[in-house]
Amino acid sequence: MKKLITIALGLCLQVNVWALGGYGSLSGDEKMVAETIKNTLAVSEADAFALFDGYIKNYLDTDDWQYNSFNNETLTASKVEQSKNKTLYLNFVTDNRYINVSLIKFAAEKHVQIHALETLPRTAQIATDKHESLKADKEFTLDTDKPQFSVFTRKGYSDRVKVLVNSGVGGIQYVDFMSYDLKQ
Repeated sequence: MKKLITIALGLCLQVNVWALGGYGSLSGDEKMVAETIKNTLAVSEADAFALFDGYIKNYLDTDDWQYNSFNNETLTASKVEQSKNKTLYLNFVTDNRYINVSLIKFAAEKHVQIHALETLPRTAQIATDKHESLKADKEFTLDTDKPQFSVFTRKGYSDRVKVLVNSGVGGIQYVDFMSYDLKQ
């Protein structure tokens, strides 16, 4: 009976942590990414959570993903290793896409710029259908239209969508550029 009460209490506490949100609500793998952000960019736990939750987590809409990272210290003899400005490049692979997220922290400005690049390998037909739907979408302008690729920009935003169709292979790439002001 004691064991059952202990398990029930433990589950209640876990649900409360999830309900509260924040850093403590992240899963093990998510927390590893947030820790990488916190340690590499030298930001607070709250800012690391905000960066992960607001700019990265939405790309990881599957439980099946892996990542690796590069930063100021990755290259030996890097001249920026000791810089107050920090860079973090996160490279994710999921069961259906590649996601590359670059975070650049400008220390004096207390600001982080985020560049996200999401690449979806698809069939030529799916890519062609995407091209046609974007051409018809009034929210997007067609910047480049070549026989094998096209580039669209979402009006009033930095968002870009690139579509590739070549020899029966297709791909769709979403590009975004965002910014975050550090709170702490």
